[in-house]
Amino acid sequence: MDFRRLEAAKHALANVAFAPDQWEDTLREVAAACGTGRAQLVAFGGPNFIPFNRTNDIDPAFITDFPQIDGGSPEVNWRVACAGAPFQLARETDYAEARKRIRRGVYDDFVSQFDLPYGCQCVLTQKPGLMIGMAVLRHHADGWSSSEDCESFLALAPHVLEAVRTQLAIGEEASHLLSNSLDAMQALALVLDGFGHIRSITPAADLMLRNGDVLRAYGERLSAARIASDLVLQKAIADILSERAASARLILQGEDMTEVACHLVAYPRREHEFGFAPRILVLLKQPEQLGASHAEDLVRMFGLTISEAHVAIAAANGLSREQIARTRKKSAGTVNAQFKSIFRKMDVSREAELVSFINRILR
Repeated sequence: MDFRRLEAAKHALANVAFAPDQWEDTLREVAAACGTGRAQLVAFGGPNFIPFNRTNDIDPAFITDFPQIDGGSPEVNWRVACAGAPFQLARETDYAEARKRIRRGVYDDFVSQFDLPYGCQCVLTQKPGLMIGMAVLRHHADGWSSSEDCESFLALAPHVLEAVRTQLAIGEEASHLLSNSLDAMQALALVLDGFGHIRSITPAADLMLRNGDVLRAYGERLSAARIASDLVLQKAIADILSERAASARLILQGEDMTEVACHLVAYPRREHEFGFAPRILVLLKQPEQLGASHAEDLVRMFGLTISEAHVAIAAANGLSREQIARTRKKSAGTVNAQFKSIFRKMDVSREAELVSFINRILR
C-alpha cells in the first residue's frame, strides 16, 4: 500500500466539497492511490437516469453514451449487478460471475470500446430510487486489482462518502435559503433538485399540496392529481432537467376542474454540482376557483351530500346546469333534482342567491 498516495487522496477529499471544480483532480488522486489511472463517482436513479457520473481523464463519450445503453440497469451492466450493501467490495471475480447472469453483451461492448474491463467498486449510500457508488477502473494492460489496491480503495471509500455528504449539505443549505426568501414573500413555491425531488417548499405551497385537489407530493416527487395533467407536468420537469427547455408555463386541472397556474423555471446550474442542488423553481398561483375542500365545508355546514356539494361549488365557479351535467356525466334531470335539494338545505330559492351565498361564506 502506498501510504503517501493514500494520504494525498484523503487530503484532497477533505477539501473537494468546498472547491467542487477540483473533483477531477481528486478522483485522479483516488485512482493513483488504488494503483490505476481512473476513478468514478456515480449516482443511479434508474436504468437511464444518471444524475451525475464523474470519471477523471475519460473520453466524454463514456459519460454521454452510458445512459443510452441503459447503463444503470443490473440487467445490462454487470458492475451494477454486483452492487451490494454500502462499503461491500466487488471486484473482477464478482464481475465474472455477474456476466454469467447477463445475456446481453451491450455493456461488454461498451467497456471494450474504452478498454476498462477491470477494477473494483462499492456502494457508498443507497435509498429507494437512488444509489451512489464509487469505482476504480482499469485497462487490460493494468491487469486485475491487487489485494493492496482493494485495501486502499476500501480505506478511501468513507472519505469519498463524507466529501459527497458535505457537498450535498451545502446544496441543501442553498435550497433552504431560497425557500426562506420565497416564504418571506408568502410565495407558493417549491424547489426541485436534479432528480426532480422536492428539496424545499414554502408553507403556503405545502398547504396546497396537502389539500391535493390539483397538485400533491407523491413521496419526494411533485405530481398532479389528474393523469392528463401529471403527464404534462412530468414532461415539463424532464425537459428542464435535461436542458431541453429553460422554463414552462402550465395550467393544471384537478378532478373537480379546479385550475392552478404552474410556472417552472430552471435554476442556474453550477458546472460541478451534484444532482441534489436546486435545479427547478416551481411557482404556483393560488386557484381563483373554489375546490374540493370547499365542497367538504358545505357538507359539514349544511348537510349536503358530497355530490350536491360539488354541484353547488361548480355553480359558484360559474358553470351552467348544462355544463355541470356534462362535466359530472349526469343527466339534466339528476342535476335539477340536486339543485332542488341544495336550495332546501341551504335555505335559498334560486341559483343567483346560492352563488352569492357561497361566495360570501367561502371566498
